Amino acid sequence: MTSGSTVSAALEQRYADALGAYMRCADEEALLHAYELGRQIMDSGGGVVDLAAIHQTAFEELIDGRAGHPGRQLAVGRSYEFLAECLAPFEMAQRGFREANLRLLSANEQLESTNRAIERERATLAAVIASTRA
Repeated sequence: MTSGSTVSAALEQRYADALGAYMRCADEEALLHAYELGRQIMDSGGGVVDLAAIHQTAFEELIDGRAGHPGRQLAVGRSYEFLAECLAPFEMAQRGFREANLRLLSANEQLESTNRAIERERATLAAVIASTRA
């Protein structure tokens, strides 16, 4: 499945099997089971890349096994919906990081602007002090 991952191969396989079960039958219980296993993968140190790689493997196996099957299109649709839902929290976190980063950049620009103003005032004050000593 995934290389260099901290996720156990058994957990990866259980997740892939749960995804396959959900994609085949769209059963709510299968969906909840797949979500729980996905959460376990994330909790055990697996990242979104691990989750996506496992999902892709399960998806490919399902599609290969359903070539020409009338339910294939439905399974494909469910697969993409499931992956989008799994990755949504990651996207939200990334969006939060991007927004926080933009706020930090803005604050940094304001700080730099303030520092330049302070330096100008310091130079002006130094020139005034120098002129009064002369």
